[in-house]
Amino acid sequence: MESFKFIKTDPNYGRNFKWPSNLPRQLISGDLYLKKVHANWWAWKKLSPIPEELRSILRIRVYAWRCLRGDFRDRRIQQEELCKPLNINQPLGPIHAAQLPGYEQKSQSLCQRHGDSVIHFSCEARKLNRSGKLDRRVVVVTNRHLYKTDTKLNATPKRIINLSSIKSVSLSKTPDSFAVVKVDLAGHDSVFDLGVSSENRVGEFIAHLLLACRRAGNRNVYVNLFDGVVEYNNSQKAEGVAKALTFRGDPGAWSPDEPVCRFQRQTVIYSTARS
Repeated sequence: MESFKFIKTDPNYGRNFKWPSNLPRQLISGDLYLKKVHANWWAWKKLSPIPEELRSILRIRVYAWRCLRGDFRDRRIQQEELCKPLNINQPLGPIHAAQLPGYEQKSQSLCQRHGDSVIHFSCEARKLNRSGKLDRRVVVVTNRHLYKTDTKLNATPKRIINLSSIKSVSLSKTPDSFAVVKVDLAGHDSVFDLGVSSENRVGEFIAHLLLACRRAGNRNVYVNLFDGVVEYNNSQKAEGVAKALTFRGDPGAWSPDEPVCRFQRQTVIYSTARS
């Protein structure tokens, strides 16, 4: 017990504390239990000084870090952008300065029509369509659904994904802003570009989406960071042929306006870090 005497007054609360080694077998289970107790106490001591309104921001940041396996690169989350849905007085997105008139009324109407009560995340994005082109969309994550609406927040049934049907989210290991959302219903996968300018919001999107899925009872969503090719099917047909999505770090071939190149059934996205 003498070894633990100064942990409470330590600025790091014993983070670098060296635990006893070569313990007898009878003490190993107790040692593991004490380490868990100390880890929980350390987290509580670190969180206690943080105001309640900032804890939700920290929670999203930590969850995004876990989802991305600690690999933020240019997927960093801006604190001021967290937990803030679109506002009627704010620009819709950085592609152009046009505002979205009546966002509050339209978002409330959208939620009421489909039984949602909370909007966790919303931003302008681009969605890869069946022809391999990028369409402007507004991505909205609520407590029950993932919406792929147009800029007027109109959502047809094929643009609505129930959170319980989401199976996985795939991200490449290249520094880009794309996410592939796979669902149970064949032919209804989605590919999003969450970085329509220098603001890459893919980390924030992933964190909010997975937390919303967990709250909705879907705890089996897997985040996949891949090196090579990921297959998806957005044909809207159960018997549709899967397409291949490949990310290549080739700055010379990458265009910020149309970072997609079609080759037969393969969609190649050339990615580079966005400054």
